[in-house]
Amino acid sequence: MIECSTIRDGEEQLSAKLNHYLKPKVLIVDEVGYLPLEAWGARQFFRLVSQCYGRDRSF
Repeated sequence: MIECSTIRDGEEQLSAKLNHYLKPKVLIVDEVGYLPLEAWGARQFFRLVSQCYGRDRSF
């Protein structure tokens, strides 16, 4: 997921990619921390998690 996005993506592209992961009722996140994330990738992952939480979803 994080590898599909890059810093060069514009905000619209990034939002569209994140929205793709917000569509399912259940989002399973596995192997977080298996590979190191750069600061930018960690911020985008946090953004996704916080948007899921904001939509009354928890995991």
